[in-house]
Amino acid sequence: RKRRGNVMEMSWKWHVAGCAARPNPSVLTKFDYFRVPKTGSMMLIPLLQQQQCTERLTVHDHSHCCSDSSWCNGAAFDERGAFAVLREPCERFVSQLDHMRRVDYARFGRMAPLDFARFLWQATGNGTCADAQCRTREVSIAYRSRHRFILWPQAFYLPPSGDVVCYHQEHLRARLAHFLWARSICDVRGALAGTHRVNDKFSTQLAPNATHFSDVQRTDVCAHVARIFPEDVMLWDLHCGVSHDERPHPASALGRVRRGGML
Repeated sequence: RKRRGNVMEMSWKWHVAGCAARPNPSVLTKFDYFRVPKTGSMMLIPLLQQQQCTERLTVHDHSHCCSDSSWCNGAAFDERGAFAVLREPCERFVSQLDHMRRVDYARFGRMAPLDFARFLWQATGNGTCADAQCRTREVSIAYRSRHRFILWPQAFYLPPSGDVVCYHQEHLRARLAHFLWARSICDVRGALAGTHRVNDKFSTQLAPNATHFSDVQRTDVCAHVARIFPEDVMLWDLHCGVSHDERPHPASALGRVRRGGML
């Protein structure tokens, strides 16, 4: 696989306890899935781990905490067979906050959404960065915990010439299965009996301190999120304009990222 020379300098390496090992990069398959944090990937991994999929698909999994950031950096893999799931940025922001409250309660446990947005604005460079690569780099300097990858922009993970599967709370599995089948990667459509709801913040069964997306919508937090992650907003608007389309795999839910148009 060809790697772009200008991204290899971003390969910050930490030896982090509790993170899974990175797969052997010499054993790569025809297709690449970049697992973007907080996009329902925990539900998708069992689908992708079926043997018929693993024979043709390499999973760039953030479960190893992206200790080698180039493994999670979509721009480092210039392959037509790459893809990722994209989530509406403000929805993802809510999930990011609740995740950080769980894993770093001392710092984020009592942090309100607006305060978290201010933290992310500062951590991503206070508006000085011109692209997602820079924002990712700034976050990794400002917050060196092994969970820093949760705070990175989605655009960092998305391959420039790859495909996008648009997140949906109920139809995400069906959309991914349709995507895999349409591209002859593997056929897991038979595993989709019944409704599979993503464990997101639309659910009525929330932890006592969980953030409600409706509460965030009623404030100006989403406007702040758009300033923090402008590339993510651009990508969502470009490929997934209808965020809650009720069809399992509408045409707007499967989009190609145009080369050079991501960052």
